[in-house]
Amino acid sequence: MEKQKNISPGLRRSPERLFYFSWRSEFGKIHAVSTARGLCRLFIGETDEPGFLKRIESEYRTRPVKSEKQFIRTRNELDQYLSGQRRSFPGPVEFLHGTPFDRKVWNVLSKIPYGETRSYAWVAGRIGKPRAFRAVGRSCGRNPIPIVIPCHRVISKSGGLGGYTGGLGFKKRLLNLEKVR
Repeated sequence: MEKQKNISPGLRRSPERLFYFSWRSEFGKIHAVSTARGLCRLFIGETDEPGFLKRIESEYRTRPVKSEKQFIRTRNELDQYLSGQRRSFPGPVEFLHGTPFDRKVWNVLSKIPYGETRSYAWVAGRIGKPRAFRAVGRSCGRNPIPIVIPCHRVISKSGGLGGYTGGLGFKKRLLNLEKVR
């Protein structure tokens, strides 16, 4: 049985200090943000570092401090996952924003096994709101830590991909990496 993530209840405002690091992977540029307690934000794509920092400052009302040391484990885990050598992320995460509903959705997403998918309706049922599948989709779109909190594993009830903030091509690529049928 895989170890569950240590997900803190999160904060409404930015903590005393945020850290960040950026690196290139085979899936594009990765920008990661964390508190001293856990990973709180992840961007994957071609956003440049100045654009990423501007967005973080806007979201959290603070400028993060660059720290490669803070992200050794995160970088290794993500690089291993993206090369097909890792299936889970045991490191702690911390949600700094999101509604209580969002956090319930993200907690359910974190338990979807590698290589499997679930529907938006299934997630809605797991949080006790079986008719809230559209709201589940919105929460998936607000997921601050994609891949680690695997919103890409959520598809429509009919088997279609649904949506994905990083684009459907990226979602399909992640599902193919996990060999989801």
